Amino acid sequence: MEAQNIGQAEALRGSATVYKARYKGKFTDKRPTRGAHPVHLFYMYRGYEYMVTDMHNGIDDLASQHRTEQNRIDRLIDDQFSPSLKTEPAEIGLNMFFEQFD
Repeated sequence: MEAQNIGQAEALRGSATVYKARYKGKFTDKRPTRGAHPVHLFYMYRGYEYMVTDMHNGIDDLASQHRTEQNRIDRLIDDQFSPSLKTEPAEIGLNMFFEQFD
């Protein structure tokens, strides 16, 4: 049954590759913040490390922090590997064109 659900999820997403974050470790802050000791969780996602903070207050959702950080990394990678449009000024192109006839 679980395999069927996974297949349906992949069909809904299309052929997009699914990347998973890998847990690296945690650090507990000993200074109380808002009455709790925050726990900083470190993850590796697509070769980049990011951190989410569990404040133990029920307000700061860890899932939304993960989504935000993973979307930021996805955008960073997309910008890094997307082809950049290199344009030349029109004068240079026209000069090159007319030089062929000289």
